[in-house]
Amino acid sequence: MLILGALLALVLALFLREANPALGDSPGSLPANYSSSTNFTIGTSAIRIFSTSTCAARIITVPNVTGAITAAVNLSFTDARGVRPTATTGHTQQATTTVTYGAENYGCGTGYAISATGGDVPITVTETQ
Repeated sequence: MLILGALLALVLALFLREANPALGDSPGSLPANYSSSTNFTIGTSAIRIFSTSTCAARIITVPNVTGAITAAVNLSFTDARGVRPTATTGHTQQATTTVTYGAENYGCGTGYAISATGGDVPITVTETQ
């Protein structure tokens, strides 16, 4: 009976633990201040586009690329466990879009980007604090 109780306690402890701990974030709906804005040219190798550990949000703009049929980037929002986007994996953001990635949902980990379409893609990354 003691072994069964210990086994039940172990299963309960494993069930209740947080499977994916937060990698840094802020509560939502707080006022934010402009912190920095950087332009990048994203190619066929993943490059680091942000690495601060505190933020309110990251805003990424992928403009229309003249002469390109399509332009998109794949993103990752953490480098925990070696996570890097590839041309076929990651969070895809299409051209002619601006997306706000709030810290409450995406965290404030190190982020990487790679071209999802094989060519050079210009992006602008703005961080708020």
